[in-house]
Amino acid sequence: MEELVLVKELKKSFKSGDDSLEVLKGLNFSIAKGEMLGVVGASGAGKSTLLHVIGALDKPTEGSVVFNNQEIFKMNKTQLAGFRNKRIGFVFQFNNLLPEFTAIENVMLPAIINKKRKDEAAIEAKRILTEVGLKDRINHRPGKLSGGEQQRVAIARALMNDPDLILADEPTGNLDSKTSEDIYELFFRMNREKGQTFVIVTHNDTLVKKMMRVIKLADGMIV
Repeated sequence: MEELVLVKELKKSFKSGDDSLEVLKGLNFSIAKGEMLGVVGASGAGKSTLLHVIGALDKPTEGSVVFNNQEIFKMNKTQLAGFRNKRIGFVFQFNNLLPEFTAIENVMLPAIINKKRKDEAAIEAKRILTEVGLKDRINHRPGKLSGGEQQRVAIARALMNDPDLILADEPTGNLDSKTSEDIYELFFRMNREKGQTFVIVTHNDTLVKKMMRVIKLADGMIV
């Protein structure tokens, strides 16, 4: 499979007073286009930090992330912001939806930021919300949606700009088992039908068994 992301000697430390906490300790791995990659490990192993660095939400202390043959941390702040908006989709445990906006307005946001015309963004957002099973809920605000429906809106938002890579950090951590299964089936369907590449941090053993490949982190290293 063709390589999408190459992680090389990735290290990340955080300052705490005079001390330094090393969270990632020289990781090396690649992510193929169209792959479903799981990331597992105990709390504090560095899973979320790794996702934040791959998604350019945080910079590494050392090492590099090469995305489609481009080293992303050689970009300036403006270029990085554009890269995140166009190339990466994020789905977090807490969906981070804007409560005053409807489902369709939340999903439209990445396209509006990307300077897409509002009417075109609305058409695309409605199409994606229909794909994730929310055709009849597009004008509901998050407070009127169930937890699973809110997470589907968050997934639709992540898909809005047709990103190359979707990063999901415990995306069903607050959901019941049946809703979690539905969300993960949605991920696998997007992967099968659209070739979307996913990296998913999870503690869900059922999901782990279905992944193409799994990386286990322990104490900031791959084991």
